[in-house]
Amino acid sequence: MSKPDYSQFDATLLDAIRVGKTSFAQLTNHKPLMALARPFCAGTDTPEWRIVDRRLQALRKAGKIKHASQLWTIVE
Repeated sequence: MSKPDYSQFDATLLDAIRVGKTSFAQLTNHKPLMALARPFCAGTDTPEWRIVDRRLQALRKAGKIKHASQLWTIVE
């Protein structure tokens, strides 16, 4: 089984953070992002917000974003 390609999702997520959607609530209310999360949930009981959370953590571990004071920011 191959790994899913999150490149478009990650790019949209990073763009959302860049334009000021920096809290988890703002990100999960961002309709384009949630629409991109739906295919990753197909055939499972996983909610869309969980995909957002997983990708935030993956991007944090990759050093592309950081979390401070309840807000996500881009690492320059």
